[in-house]
Amino acid sequence: MSVLRGLQVQLIAQFLEGVFRSVLLIILVLLAWWRTSNFHAGSALDQYVIATAATVLFGIALVYLKRPADLILNRPEFRSREWMSTSTALLFTGGMHLLHSQADILVLGAMRPPNEVAHYGVASRISGLLAMGLGAVTVIVAPKMAEMHGHNESRDKFQSYLRDATRLLMIFTLGLGGILTLIGIPILSLFGEEYIVAYWPLVVLIVGRAIDSGAVPTGQLMAMTGRLWQVSIIVLLSAMVNLAMNVLLIPPLGAMGAAIATAISFFIWNIALLIYAWRQLGLNPSILPNYFVKEFD
Repeated sequence: MSVLRGLQVQLIAQFLEGVFRSVLLIILVLLAWWRTSNFHAGSALDQYVIATAATVLFGIALVYLKRPADLILNRPEFRSREWMSTSTALLFTGGMHLLHSQADILVLGAMRPPNEVAHYGVASRISGLLAMGLGAVTVIVAPKMAEMHGHNESRDKFQSYLRDATRLLMIFTLGLGGILTLIGIPILSLFGEEYIVAYWPLVVLIVGRAIDSGAVPTGQLMAMTGRLWQVSIIVLLSAMVNLAMNVLLIPPLGAMGAAIATAISFFIWNIALLIYAWRQLGLNPSILPNYFVKEFD
């Protein structure tokens, strides 16, 4: 998928992972269930392995077909040290993202009763629906930013592209977030009447996601312009702040404290990335007006 995205065929890349493998897995599982009298979880895992292997082979074939014609004539240039540094930074950043996304659940689970954790977990998953827009924009924006940076596009063109991407994501997030806020109680009641108590934490988490969408291309911008370790440090600090605030707010506020801590960490994370992007790149990848950001320069 990543190679296909780099070749600017994002729709094919998404189809490969999101549609092809899923449909193939469903077909294989249904066939296995129909033909096997003793169908169990292990049988489903076997079909998952087969579907994944088939997807990989199909993806390799697509990369071969979509590769640039002049690529065959060029000798590969290996930069092992640069590759290892980049891979390590990406691995570290991914780990910190995971810690950041799960800190509220982990701390809440350590400090509060299981039923409260379950209620909050459902609210967290519902608010996570807003991440669909983030995933879609990231798939398109990341390789495009790398291409524009490699071609030394003008600052104004770069700025215009970033602003359009952020506005598009903000519209999606506010629209879906507004809908989830209006129908939040009916959705939570589907899991049981007792889950309605998680409505206000859900609202706070939606606000946090909206804040996050207001400057979403910033991290991708820094990563695609060779500043991976700077992103890693900011994500690490944000994750530590998130953990600390959860520890402080959960004892007195419970699930609401976890939601507030998560929303605040989104704000701190994005502001830190935004300030760095402005000072180092002279770009404003957010919905904030330029004159506001210039106050930090």
